Amino acid sequence: MALGDAIDERDETVTLAVNNVTNGNSIATPQTVTIIDDDPKPNVTLLVGNASINEKTAPTSTSVKVELDAVSGLDVIVTLKKDGDAINDTDYTLPGTITITAGTASTTVT
Repeated sequence: MALGDAIDERDETVTLAVNNVTNGNSIATPQTVTIIDDDPKPNVTLLVGNASINEKTAPTSTSVKVELDAVSGLDVIVTLKKDGDAINDTDYTLPGTITITAGTASTTVT
């Protein structure tokens, strides 16, 4: 019987084989059972610390927090879309992707 959880994860397998037989002979071949994950993927939110930052005087940076509504058993990779007239690596620096490591609910970059 599979035990349920609330964590999004990959399907898992268990292989069963006869280890020992008392008063008999084993002719059984190993059998594999797949436990199919039925948990939903987590929802992602994006939070920005300071909506306005200065070029030369404090504050010159802000934090960007990516948060999940539920912990995942998998790394969640968030690709950022950057629009506007400010140019990445000229006017600001920000990675193209942010990874929330499996088992955690959020990560922050500055």
